[in-house]
Amino acid sequence: MTKAYKPSENLTIDEQLFRYKGRTKFTQYMPSKPAKYGIKIWWISVSENYYPLSGQIYTGKSTLGREINQGEQVVKNLAGAYKGSGRNITTDNFFTTVPLAKFLLSWRLTILGTIRKNKKYIPREMAPSKSREEYSSLFAYHENITLCSYVPKKEKAVILLSTIHTGNVFSGSKRKPEIVEFYNRTKSGVDTMDQLKTRKSCQKCTQPVCDKHANTITICKSCPANI
Repeated sequence: MTKAYKPSENLTIDEQLFRYKGRTKFTQYMPSKPAKYGIKIWWISVSENYYPLSGQIYTGKSTLGREINQGEQVVKNLAGAYKGSGRNITTDNFFTTVPLAKFLLSWRLTILGTIRKNKKYIPREMAPSKSREEYSSLFAYHENITLCSYVPKKEKAVILLSTIHTGNVFSGSKRKPEIVEFYNRTKSGVDTMDQLKTRKSCQKCTQPVCDKHANTITICKSCPANI
């Protein structure tokens, strides 16, 4: 796929649960996903038009035991084809770590993503607390890495890591930092791809959709089942 299509500068890496209830050793149950049961696939897609570039199927736990830093390894596997291109990778907190950010910089790739609050290298001041004001932000810098902690509402904080942003620019009445705005624009590449796949299913196009056309496969434009 990488030979046939040249993606834009912003890519997204995330997981998809492909609906499947067959018997495999790696069928997953994920209650937060619409499908609930299925095969988990990690995708790298284009952030702007949601075009899938390549995927990696999760085949279950390794026979050697629990895989360490699985999220980091997935990003390295999927982003390797774009090494040296200067592109940005947007991820969620399953993948984002400081060691991964440093590694991608050595590949001339940047990263932007939410990061888990229990990481040891997160400053204590960035954690949620009653003392922090709503819509306030805190920034921390380490080498070429920027950490941002934003409070969207009282006693809640979202922490992001970026190697593409350096300034503390804000916008809107909620004073969202530029890092947050950019993340919101580029985070849904894989999720939207998954939604489009579901909405464009050909199943309804090959079945009768109303009594009027019960003996044909013609789609009735007035039938509510028609997409």
